[in-house]
Amino acid sequence: MKAFKMVMALFFVVLISSLVGIFKGSEAKHKWILKIRNKYDNRRQVADQSSPERSGDVLLDEIELASYHREM
Repeated sequence: MKAFKMVMALFFVVLISSLVGIFKGSEAKHKWILKIRNKYDNRRQVADQSSPERSGDVLLDEIELASYHREM
């Protein structure tokens, strides 16, 4: 089901970007695609950052991660 949603989302993005390209031009099409891509990337980053908090994991900073993963 998730794959189907991704395919449908991609289809709608291509369809709408084609319509924007026809009516407003190529530059507007590229700006619209970048806007949608940035919005998706921002949502994914927020979800990635909040996922350890939801699972109860302890968040470590860079110093703690470096000392924990130090090879001897």
